[in-house]
Amino acid sequence: MKIHFITEGEPSLQSLIAALSPLHEVSTSSSLVELTPNIEAVVVEEGIPTTHPQWQKAKELQLPIYSYGAFLYELHKMKTRVVISGTQGRRTIADMVLHTMDYFSRKIDYFLESSREGASSCRYSLEAEFVLIEGNDTLTQIEQVPIFQLYRPTLALISHIDKEKEKQYADFVNTLTKGGILLYNEEDIALSVLAKNTENQLRLMPYGTAPHQQSGGMIYLLTPEGEMPLMVSGDAVMNYLSGAKWLCQNLGIDEQDFYEAMETFK
Repeated sequence: MKIHFITEGEPSLQSLIAALSPLHEVSTSSSLVELTPNIEAVVVEEGIPTTHPQWQKAKELQLPIYSYGAFLYELHKMKTRVVISGTQGRRTIADMVLHTMDYFSRKIDYFLESSREGASSCRYSLEAEFVLIEGNDTLTQIEQVPIFQLYRPTLALISHIDKEKEKQYADFVNTLTKGGILLYNEEDIALSVLAKNTENQLRLMPYGTAPHQQSGGMIYLLTPEGEMPLMVSGDAVMNYLSGAKWLCQNLGIDEQDFYEAMETFK
């Protein structure tokens, strides 16, 4: 596939470019490549003005032009798309899931929008069945919809919502594949009401803060097998951990294996 990125160096897009380059023919605006009619996708970084010369050239050639959200859907439409969204905790939940999948050498592709020092924000392969995407609720410049509404996932998790964004999240829930699964934090009252009121035909899976206790300066997760020491702490993190557990179970990791992986999560 021939892909051209119009970008000024946004980090997550640079990670996507690096991940795609071994398997596709990828060029960028910084490489001064001349746009040609055989380019199959032009991906435009958010904030690039429509007056950008390469955007104008792409329109002149009638090339397919995508926001990165729309492009991610096209890139992964044959995979099971898993989206983690919410107004807080998205990256922590994603990190827990990816840590667990790596711990058990399970293949999964991913695209994360928030960066963390020393951690990759993108993995792309041809063989992985699942792709995990961090769902951002900001509006796209091209489609003028919240980015996460472009992904149309089969499995989604919502951690929290702000009251002023309820409509965006209700619309997001309606984009899930019919018969798909929605995991949601039932301790967020507005989110719980939103999930229960959806008319989409989904399997609803509520979760709450994982039981835990502090003793001797350590945080212990209370599991069916007994107390398990953790390297992370805080009620919010324990809530994220519970969501990550249920997400992993839907990805084929059983509960006890998830707990084993979490012992080494930092």
